[in-house]
Amino acid sequence: MSDSVQPANVVRFGPFEANLQTGELRKYGIRIRLGRQPAQVLTALLERAGIVVSRDELRRSLWTDDTFVEFENGLNNAVKKLRQALGDSADKPLYVETLPRVGYRFIAPIQANGHPTADVSQSVPLPPPEPTVASGPRRWTWTLAPFATALVALVAYGFLSLPPVPRVTGFVRGTFSEHFDGFCRLITDGTRVFIPERSGGREIVEQISVAGGDPTPLDVPFLNTRIFAVSPDHSEFLIASFATREFGVGLPLWTWPVQGGSPVRVGNITAEDATWGPQGQHIFYSIGDDIRVAQRDGTQDRLFLHTAGRARWLEFSPDGRQLAFTLVENRGRSQALWIVSAEGANAHILFPGWSNPPSECCAQWTPDGKYFVFTSAHNGFETLWAVRQKPLLLHWAAQPPVQLTSSDRPLGGAILTRNGTRIFASAWNDGSEFVTYNPAARDFSPLPGLRGNLGVFPSPKGDWAVLQDSNWVLWRVKMDGSSRLQLTPTSLEAAQPRWSPDGTRVAFEASKGGELVRAYTVSANGGPIQPVLSEKGEQSVPSWSPDGSSIAVALNVNAPEPGDPTGIYIVDLKTHHTSRIPGSDGLTSPMWSPDGRYFTAKTVGEDAIMLFDPAGKSWRKIVSATGISFVVWSHDSRHLYEQNGLDPGQAIYSLRVGDFKRERVVGFEPFIRDGAEACAFQSVLPDGSLVVRLRRSGDQVFALDVDYP
Repeated sequence: MSDSVQPANVVRFGPFEANLQTGELRKYGIRIRLGRQPAQVLTALLERAGIVVSRDELRRSLWTDDTFVEFENGLNNAVKKLRQALGDSADKPLYVETLPRVGYRFIAPIQANGHPTADVSQSVPLPPPEPTVASGPRRWTWTLAPFATALVALVAYGFLSLPPVPRVTGFVRGTFSEHFDGFCRLITDGTRVFIPERSGGREIVEQISVAGGDPTPLDVPFLNTRIFAVSPDHSEFLIASFATREFGVGLPLWTWPVQGGSPVRVGNITAEDATWGPQGQHIFYSIGDDIRVAQRDGTQDRLFLHTAGRARWLEFSPDGRQLAFTLVENRGRSQALWIVSAEGANAHILFPGWSNPPSECCAQWTPDGKYFVFTSAHNGFETLWAVRQKPLLLHWAAQPPVQLTSSDRPLGGAILTRNGTRIFASAWNDGSEFVTYNPAARDFSPLPGLRGNLGVFPSPKGDWAVLQDSNWVLWRVKMDGSSRLQLTPTSLEAAQPRWSPDGTRVAFEASKGGELVRAYTVSANGGPIQPVLSEKGEQSVPSWSPDGSSIAVALNVNAPEPGDPTGIYIVDLKTHHTSRIPGSDGLTSPMWSPDGRYFTAKTVGEDAIMLFDPAGKSWRKIVSATGISFVVWSHDSRHLYEQNGLDPGQAIYSLRVGDFKRERVVGFEPFIRDGAEACAFQSVLPDGSLVVRLRRSGDQVFALDVDYP
């Protein structure tokens, strides 16, 4: 028997998909640029996965005998580029292992044409065929023929007939919450649902029976408490305390009795998400690109699985044999469902190629393990789906996912009750309104006609505004919301609009279908959108120069791929010449003061504002703070305003030009006490008034009943 894996057209491993015929490599369905020789190396290794491929064999794959090259350096460079494309390391390999002076071996599990490959190290010869036995009298043929026909018909029915599918039998009347905080997640112990809500500048948790009724507050131990999971015996919570409402930040992990009492710290563990092991004696948690496991007291902490992204929503199957999780690609542009065994083996993506890019998340099994319920934007909007995990009697063919809820009511983040027939899920509900604050008069005024939108950005003269609606589409409107003109197509998710100084064009960032954000401009009178620059990678937060001839844009601020350009670039709109500002790695939100004297940016971690010195070609820090959420210059260039989103009053501060002394302008404590969850600073009007968006309601929580065949 051959000791090599026979080539297949498509081979999948981790988040990657390789076409061995064309040499194409994709990650989460997105093509990755890979040179000819690195692609040839990958093909050679995948065709013999698990087996050492010698350097001499690779040389013959890459070069003919009559080719004269520096073979050693050429092969080393090809392998190096392959590892860069895979995000792999020679010291701690996930995919390509080096055997010094011998060759290379592909070590990750693979699937060929959607089927797991055999472990070649355990291959054994096939037994010889059994001797042929002479047939008996022909009458046996006629006797068995009806049974054979019936068997064929039964098998055909099992594979070809359509089985019954799960369906929603009805929505429970009303909502279980109007203020669900999507930073956390819904949790249930089977009889109660725990709903996190933002109120009065802190996180509260309401508990309500799964059958309905009046909610009662849970007396949580911290000012801001996040519940991750309930233990299998329903006696303890896994919780965290948090000071920053930012995904991707490790939070201190605690256990806390369901009946109340003092929380207990889980060693020194910080986690982005966490769940209990099947028996409640272990804790599985995610941090960075790792899923780890520890004893319930935090001891014996070890790596469980290294992932190519950040794992969230960890969930064990009812039998405890599998762990499902949502893997968010490091740039945050796609997410996919993965499953791994309880021993950390056979990690693989679910539904590969089903959505492009993948958009699946937040999975749970029904208590009997027969169905898998999850969220997906497969049809463009987040809805609930279910797929059967165990074959139905007389229906043996694998079935595709079934959509449970319609696209006109986007729902996600489902949790299931103890019998699985009632699902709780959340739906985005934006109750935004806009106000202005006049620093001189120290009073607030409403901006009527703009409710329910994401942003309002006035023109330089203040007569028009760019409106960002709840579907991330940009419109030109009058300040009262009238005379609407659509500027961007519904296929784009547009944000960060900025008017040109003369008020004739608008720069903005946008993405399409999970692709990387790009910078564009469009006429204020509508028309085709124009890309700002041709550099590859992410382009964010475009900003105009005072004379309108150039645009500054931040490149690849979120987890750049190896070789991608990073930093802040200035684009000349006439010549299309680009120049990079020295020392601008790790900076974003670039902007000039209107008079052109100053150029500022903030750090990606939102903890500092930096000022660029053109003469010394260097940056200096002018303010340090936690949670700098928005920065904008006043029209007269005398003040730089910034908001601290983590301040208890979500205050706006002013930095006075010259000494850049930081002074508090206004806080939003009265609005927060009145139920506003977020008071987002947006822009400055020509008269110096500050435009603020008040978000008064969070997500809604619904319950729906489902029938599972």
